[in-house]
Amino acid sequence: MAAAVGSLAVGSAHAVPVGYNDFSAFQAALSTYGLTSVLHDFDNVTADGSSIDGATVDGITFSDFSISSGATPIVSDVSDVAPGNTRSAPNAIGTSNGGTNQKFQSSNTNGVPGDGFTISASNAFAIGAWFMTTTSGLLDGDLRMTVGTTTQNNAADPNETYNGGPFPNDGVAAYFIGFIDPDAPITSATLSSTDEFQFEFRVDDVYTASAPLPSTLALLGLGTGLLGLTSLRRRRMEQSLAC
Repeated sequence: MAAAVGSLAVGSAHAVPVGYNDFSAFQAALSTYGLTSVLHDFDNVTADGSSIDGATVDGITFSDFSISSGATPIVSDVSDVAPGNTRSAPNAIGTSNGGTNQKFQSSNTNGVPGDGFTISASNAFAIGAWFMTTTSGLLDGDLRMTVGTTTQNNAADPNETYNGGPFPNDGVAAYFIGFIDPDAPITSATLSSTDEFQFEFRVDDVYTASAPLPSTLALLGLGTGLLGLTSLRRRRMEQSLAC
């Protein structure tokens, strides 16, 4: 179930970032906060096999990779590989394992975390990513994103499916996880897999959102002020009628 959309607090203390595992709810919340999503799909980046650890690719900085196979994190060109490797062809974020094995994986070892890494973007008040898997469907919590001390798991069911049924043995399952913080930029988000059972995945279509334009903030403030003024006038009218 997607996280609930918090109300816009004017002049309140900084709230905890809100996590989402439903893309539609994520997009709706961005609109509520006056934020516009920006797609980073890596499709205009040359997939030359070089490491992206510590690099900024299509506006997203990748760091702190932990890959159990020892492979190198790369921009993977999967246009000629079976479905399930990318949400928007031709590129995705994968590894240097080669062929259809250019994927991250969970460890399948009790108590040992699987592959993971950190992503960040400049002035991002929201950040989210899609995970594509080509094994059987995931369980709730097999993938997670952490911002600060707040964690959001993947949904129990895929957010999108392609080329067949609900799980990748007869199609492709894609899972979205993201965070929004309307009060302050998100410094970074850590993506990790857990030890529920072994599976492989790629990452594609990262979404961010920068601060709302001053005109948008002004409109939000004006709307809040008009609502308050209308309420005040209504109370005064009710008081005069009661006299």
